[in-house]
Amino acid sequence: MIIHKIFWAWDDDKEEAWLRQMAQSGWHLARVKLFTYIFVTGAARDSVYRLDFMPDAGKKDEYFQLFQDAGWEHVDKFTGWEYWRKDAHAGEDPQIFTDPGSRSRKYRLLFRLEMVILLLVAADALYLVSLSTRYGDNAILVAALIALFFFPLLVLICLRLWHRIRQLRSL
Repeated sequence: MIIHKIFWAWDDDKEEAWLRQMAQSGWHLARVKLFTYIFVTGAARDSVYRLDFMPDAGKKDEYFQLFQDAGWEHVDKFTGWEYWRKDAHAGEDPQIFTDPGSRSRKYRLLFRLEMVILLLVAADALYLVSLSTRYGDNAILVAALIALFFFPLLVLICLRLWHRIRQLRSL
């Protein structure tokens, strides 16, 4: 079964809960693509899904071994997000993070990445505007406006991630 659904990075707990509900209904995550979840049918079971953001490929072997030693099954990877699954026993709720500080690590990584993208888009848009005024080229101005269109979305993403980090710090 293929389901198209949008989750924001700061709502990964909602995505995890939805994936768990799907597994309890007999649909188990097999692949993740852009806004697309591919499920295979099977016996209904209480599988807990956890997401982690790990863009650094440098220590992947250690990273995977740590999760596998703790009984987690790697399901898929999508743009730095790692999808992990583990069967819950007696209503337990297994976690991959033991404290709010380690849990907020993925949001801090995402925040830094989004800030770099935000600054690059802003610099690119300003550069394109200056080129279009200098040369009077409307195509360059259109490219600048397209870049500026994404600017508020990137600001929103950064603010929501920052809010999530602060939320976890207050725990």
